[in-house]
Amino acid sequence: MRIAECLVGDETGMIIFTARNEQVDLMKEGTTVTFRNAKIDMFKGSMRLAVDKWDRVEVAEPANFTNILMMQKCFFAPMI
Repeated sequence: MRIAECLVGDETGMIIFTARNEQVDLMKEGTTVTFRNAKIDMFKGSMRLAVDKWDRVEVAEPANFTNILMMQKCFFAPMI
C-alpha cells in the first residue's frame, strides 16, 4: 500500500488529503482535482480529507485560483 499526504485547497481553504495507492499517481503539484463523496477523518487531532473505495478523486481541467496555491506538495509516508 502506498500513502501520501497532500496539501490541497481552493479559495475557501486548505486541508491535508491522504492519498492511497492509485490516488498517489494523480496527485502532482499544480494539478486540479475533483473530489466526489470525500469524507473527513480525524488523525491525531487534525482533520484529513479521505476518499475510499466508494468515493472518487479525478483529475479535472485546470482551475484559476487567485489567492491560493492549489496543491503544494505530497509527503510520502512509509508504511510501518
